[in-house]
Amino acid sequence: MQILNTIQELKALLEKERSVYLYGAGMLSDKIIAQLPNHMMGMVKGAIVTEKASNRDYIENGVPVVEIAHIRTEDSQTIIICTGSAYLSDVEKELKNRGLVNYWAISAAWEQSIREMDELEFRMQQRLWRTTRHYELEYLTVNIVEHCNLNCAGCDHFSSISDSFEESVDSLQQNMSRIGKIMGRRLKSIGIMGGEPLLHSDIVPILRSARSAFPDCRILLYTNCTLIDRQQAPFWDTCHECEIVINATEYPISLDYRKIEEIVRSHGVEYASYDTWEPIKTLYHSPLDLKGEQNPIYNFMDCYQAQSCAMLSRGKLWPCTVAGNIHIFNKKFDQRLSLTERDYLDIRKIENADEVMSFLSRPIPLCRYCNVKGRTRGNVWHTSEGKIEEWT
Repeated sequence: MQILNTIQELKALLEKERSVYLYGAGMLSDKIIAQLPNHMMGMVKGAIVTEKASNRDYIENGVPVVEIAHIRTEDSQTIIICTGSAYLSDVEKELKNRGLVNYWAISAAWEQSIREMDELEFRMQQRLWRTTRHYELEYLTVNIVEHCNLNCAGCDHFSSISDSFEESVDSLQQNMSRIGKIMGRRLKSIGIMGGEPLLHSDIVPILRSARSAFPDCRILLYTNCTLIDRQQAPFWDTCHECEIVINATEYPISLDYRKIEEIVRSHGVEYASYDTWEPIKTLYHSPLDLKGEQNPIYNFMDCYQAQSCAMLSRGKLWPCTVAGNIHIFNKKFDQRLSLTERDYLDIRKIENADEVMSFLSRPIPLCRYCNVKGRTRGNVWHTSEGKIEEWT
């Protein structure tokens, strides 16, 4: 097998061959084409795939995707394998079986450099998105309780160490109505959350108020589902009539979530799973820097909650669940992670949606307490021991 180590070697090959096919319609093919000068982009005749139906029609620069069955052996086509080293041997075997022998592969070092550059570009795009004032808010959490009946270690809502607290129906109705009027159709979806929201003693009027306040939004009730089978007819009627989605976080506990799904759907209510991509629920570890010595700007740019987890709680709009619930951590461990008026918006004082979107596109003072670089994911789910080390 012949190897290409750099874009310069590919350019030299194109000057000689005048046309090539790339094998693969993924990121590597896109990035390689993007590195070619304009006069050479047209020399890439197509991106070869095994089955056209499971792929897009074109890759970078409008290069068409073609099935390998359409490549004629007698034309002695030059093929560059761009599927990555993990699939290299399988692709080589397929090409040989089809009598295609004029092929090259990109080296492992070049592949690695492309992947590193792609990751860097992705991070830069995320940073740009987080620091841009957008027109619409995709998602807003409405926190109706702070406690939970599960005891997850390191919960970033601090529900496992919270006292029992539920916000009053009147307060929630007023606050949701206020935000609904401010944001209008510039708000796309709502998450009714906690804690465990089904612990609220008056969940039905809250759900009806949410639909009244946000008539055009998709509304999801985030729940661990442990209390679903205790819900009575008014709850199910409300979920059905108000088009509330039961969004289950499926924990590794003794609960048959497929049975839960059947119960939900039997009432004509939509069921969704928060962690369908993850067969076993795992945990984030989001450590806090108790001294507040982190850079708030860099933290914000690299924070997965930035512009994604705004929360309405106790009459205030918070940019993330950590800020909105840090009082729980402070109380439990006698800490002084300070909040200022710049860490939230008082919804009674918000003038318009632009003010909201501007606020959410910049770091707050509390960002200095988050050790974003130290965050990890995929940790084995387990119950909390209530120790400060779970959050530091």
